[in-house]
Amino acid sequence: MQLTHELIKNNLPVRFSHQNKGDFGHVLVIGGSYGMAGAVCMTAQSALKSGAGLVTVAVPERIADIVSVKLTECMVLPLPDENGMLSASARQTIKSFLPKVNTVVFGMGARKCAGTAAILEFLLQTFTGTLVLDADALNVLAENPELFHIKRKCMLILTPHPGEMARLMNLEISFVQAERENNAKKYAQTNNLVLVLKGEGTVISDGEKFFLNPTGNVGMATGGSGDVLAGVIGGLAAQKITPLHAAFCGCYLHGLAGDIALKEKTYFSLTACDLITYLPEAFREILL
Repeated sequence: MQLTHELIKNNLPVRFSHQNKGDFGHVLVIGGSYGMAGAVCMTAQSALKSGAGLVTVAVPERIADIVSVKLTECMVLPLPDENGMLSASARQTIKSFLPKVNTVVFGMGARKCAGTAAILEFLLQTFTGTLVLDADALNVLAENPELFHIKRKCMLILTPHPGEMARLMNLEISFVQAERENNAKKYAQTNNLVLVLKGEGTVISDGEKFFLNPTGNVGMATGGSGDVLAGVIGGLAAQKITPLHAAFCGCYLHGLAGDIALKEKTYFSLTACDLITYLPEAFREILL
């Protein structure tokens, strides 16, 4: 099924005048490393712009001050680090914080390291909300497929680009791209999750249903676009809509923000931060 304005409008979270920030969810963004602070910042800003009531960013202690300066409206949770990357010992700090949140977005800028792998295993074992995995969380998962044998308590959303999907499925990229819809649906069904296979005509599937996203353009093929998408999906999921609805609404709005930005920025100059800037216009176009 192809996504439409009407379908997105009918599945966005509903708001009432008596509600407060506590009703709109708390997103925990985990990731970042020395030299890669921007990724988690874009994810956090996107979650806020998508309606999350609260956003906390958990990053290696070495970059916590940088992230604090960049993010005025988010809380920052410093984590133990090793050489500027996440440490496995950060699990204890994260564990104490998890009861406060209902959505976790993990992986952006984290790098493949022992700490990333340990935190991923811990989240799959213990977290009971919605877990969105992107970037290096996906790469670690591809190298440790036994993690899928963990009896999960969380609802899981994966957001791979074709290269990451190829690693997850142990296939060549050409084979992934040749059967995008079938591969997405099969992978989602086999692993009991929602799969967002990014690229032209992004495919979203929960293993039974699948949706094709018509929004977006080649100007969005730039560093950070995926970090923004992960934040939009996480922000929507925090507002208590289903993971599938959060995924397809997030993809459509992310692409629509890119289409609106394109009119002013052109294919050459569109950046990931432009997507954040134009997210309000995308929501406005859907809601009016």
